[in-house]
Amino acid sequence: MNPKIRPVVFFCVTLALWVIPSYVLSGYMIGDIWFYGFGIVPCTFLQVCMFLRPVEKWVRYIPAIGIMSFVAIEVVVLAIRGRLNISELLTASLFLITPLAGFIIGWTIYLLVLRYETDFEFLDVSDLKTGEISLKLRKQVPGNLKGDRLPDYRFYILDSRGNRVGECDLRVGHNEKVFYGGNIGYRVYENFRGNHYAAKAVTLLKILAKRHGMEFLYISCSPENKASYRTCEIAGGKLLGTFTLPADNDMRLRDGEEEKCVFKFTV
Repeated sequence: MNPKIRPVVFFCVTLALWVIPSYVLSGYMIGDIWFYGFGIVPCTFLQVCMFLRPVEKWVRYIPAIGIMSFVAIEVVVLAIRGRLNISELLTASLFLITPLAGFIIGWTIYLLVLRYETDFEFLDVSDLKTGEISLKLRKQVPGNLKGDRLPDYRFYILDSRGNRVGECDLRVGHNEKVFYGGNIGYRVYENFRGNHYAAKAVTLLKILAKRHGMEFLYISCSPENKASYRTCEIAGGKLLGTFTLPADNDMRLRDGEEEKCVFKFTV
């Protein structure tokens, strides 16, 4: 299924699972229980799917926002027709509870179960330096049990005078996302370019990767990014080829990228 269509399909299916049975059962006592209680189930299911899929962040809020918008429109229509009263407002407020509860439960499941952090030991990195540059740790990001987020070191690149000249990061481990996105990322600030700071930082990050038992690394760049391409060559990378990003890849969905040049580095 096309990743851009998937959220719409999920939303329509959930709305159908929630609304249609409520009208069918509206003549029975369990009608309200379904609508305001069990209706949380499909909303929660949809919300968990949204958080798991590599879609743009705003798409993840479609279930709650969509259903609340539907209710808001209904309230406006009732007001225009002069049929809005306390009873109708109370009903509308109950409508809002279900998608909001589904959103909260779905987000909680995602955080506590599916994104639970792995037991990963970050190492001392205070010695990552040469006579020309040093790496200053700015953040450590744990991975998760689901495996879509690897443990991540993030650094500032400092020159010999201690000036911040750029940033770099190392993702420890391998998965499909890292093959296309790279174990290492880097950015040199415009005023300091031309000194091969990125390539020198890669050399230091390879040392850290080796300490974690890694035997090789991937770095990727866009085919049109000649500076990054040259950095990979200077740092000793071997070009594996230019690969088309999968349809559900974050970089394709978020940034519209279609291809990546992938370099492999022996550690």
